[in-house]
Parts: sequence; C-alpha cells; structure tokens
Amino acid sequence: MGSGLKTPGPPAIIIGYSSPLSLLFIGIFARFSIF
Repeated sequence: MGSGLKTPGPPAIIIGYSSPLSLLFIGIFARFSIF
C-alpha cells in the first residue's frame, strides 16, 4: 500500500492516481487534512 506514492516518477504517480484504492486513500487523507 502506498508503493506508487513512495516511488518517484510521473508514471508511478499516474498509476497511483489510476488505482481506485489510491484514490480512496487520497480522499481519506484529504479529509483528514481538511479536518
């Protein structure tokens, strides 16, 4: 979990954003950041 975010590079970021799990994680993280 979080492998795409840990590895640098634009392709890794694209893959991470493409993954639904990653999107969910980003959403949770954003919610925590806002709160």
